[in-house]
Order: sequence, then structure tokens, then C-alpha cells
Amino acid sequence: PSEWDEPFGLAVIEAMACGIPPIVSNRGIMSEMVAPFHDDLVFDAGNEEELADRLVSLLVDQERRQRIGHALHAKALTNYSAAGMGAAYGRIIAEAAFGRINVPTKAAIETGLR
Repeated sequence: PSEWDEPFGLAVIEAMACGIPPIVSNRGIMSEMVAPFHDDLVFDAGNEEELADRLVSLLVDQERRQRIGHALHAKALTNYSAAGMGAAYGRIIAEAAFGRINVPTKAAIETGLR
């Protein structure tokens, strides 16, 4: 389990894409990736008892494990697949092109201003 803040959890996305609920620590972005199943899948980093509780609770409840796995599989396809990410980038580009979002200039980026 992660002891440091994780900027992006590829292994978490891979598990979700396979329909396997990943048990993650509350460090970094991974706990947000498994929302809305925070109470089922997230444990406090370094708390081995809480990690064991999360693992055992999913091992003994096949229906819950499958329900969460199916939901996270759908989330992975929507948010992290090539098609899902392409659609998200397309929306961002369209919004930028039509002036609905602020796009910082090169000079602003270089000077740290927005």
C-alpha cells in the first residue's frame, strides 16, 4: 500500500478496468478514484488493521465485491479509457475554442501568472 501521496494510480485504473475493486490508502488521488465507494475501499495509510478489515470484508461478501467491481469497471471505461479521455479532451478543447474556459497565455505560464 502507498505510504506517500500518489499523483495517479495506474494499478488502480487497471484493477477497475478488470472489475476488481482496488483497496487503496487515503494518500494522494487514489481515494478519489474509487469514489463513491470510499467507506468500502479506502483505509488510513499505515493502518494495517483497517487494511485487513477492508480486504476481509470484500473477500467474504461476493455480491458486494461484484457490485462495486461492476460500478468501478463502468467508471474506468467512462473516465480513463482512450474513448473516455478523448471525449473529455474534446470537451476541454471545444470550451477553450469557444471561450467558455480561461486558457492561460504562454507568457502567463512562463511567469507563473494566470
